[in-house]
Amino acid sequence: VKTLSFLTYLLRGFTDQMRPYEEIMAQNVISLMRNCPRDAVSTRKELLVATRHILATDFRRGFFRHVDALLDERILVGTARHSSTSCSLEQASLRPLGYSTLADLV
Repeated sequence: VKTLSFLTYLLRGFTDQMRPYEEIMAQNVISLMRNCPRDAVSTRKELLVATRHILATDFRRGFFRHVDALLDERILVGTARHSSTSCSLEQASLRPLGYSTLADLV
């Protein structure tokens, strides 16, 4: 996720050099969302913020074919395994960020 944050920085200054990787970058972001541990709320939050930065550029086109995956809440914000109140509250705090990220895409 830290590397993705760095890549979003590179997108601004090196757009032409990064253009060939547009599709694979979107594919890997979705893969990170799928594989991010459900209880790693801060990591998922950082992933969503980095994704929003990508969606603010022309590289958002790479995400169009992944809209169906992003509409799945389990992929977008994860689903808490534990039923503890603190875990579910943290998970619920991701929902607005996740859906605003999705809104940035559409």
